[in-house]
Amino acid sequence: MKINILTTTGLFVSILVFTLSTSCNQSSGDKEVNNVDSLNKSMDGQQISQGEEWLKSIFQCDNGNDYCFPDEQKITTTRYYEFFTESLDIYEYPDFETDTERIAAENAFKMRWGKIYPLDVPILSPFGRGNGIESGQKLENVTIAAQSDMKYSVIIDYGDGIQTTSEVTLIANGSSFLVDFMISEFID
Repeated sequence: MKINILTTTGLFVSILVFTLSTSCNQSSGDKEVNNVDSLNKSMDGQQISQGEEWLKSIFQCDNGNDYCFPDEQKITTTRYYEFFTESLDIYEYPDFETDTERIAAENAFKMRWGKIYPLDVPILSPFGRGNGIESGQKLENVTIAAQSDMKYSVIIDYGDGIQTTSEVTLIANGSSFLVDFMISEFID
């Protein structure tokens, strides 16, 4: 009977030790995962902050005091700028002799860009530029807010009651950024 009790007690102690050691290891593993998650969130937060600072910098005038409109070709990716200019050629300033030419150009545009950019939104000039605004011209105010990872909201007050809001997507470009997509609209 003593052997049976000792064996049962030994088995119970072994199970208890195994359970405790396993739970300790799991806690340690959870801490490692949490540390990696914290590091990733910190890095994402740093990139978001850097993206926001970059956006602010592109609207700085040469004198450093005012807001100026940036050179859209220098701040956008090559592919986004091509997408934008092709959309202007087809939808804003078409120069087609026949409907067949126009339809062929629209279809080619959709085939080229449909898997890269959404085509169901109106395409305005970058940041809603218009009304005679050119690169380097002064703006009344620019407000930038991070929305999510590499996505920002930019509100521009052009003056004279004209304001636009733009949802901007950035991509990293070396130690800087470029705009790879934006949806702009006028604020009433």
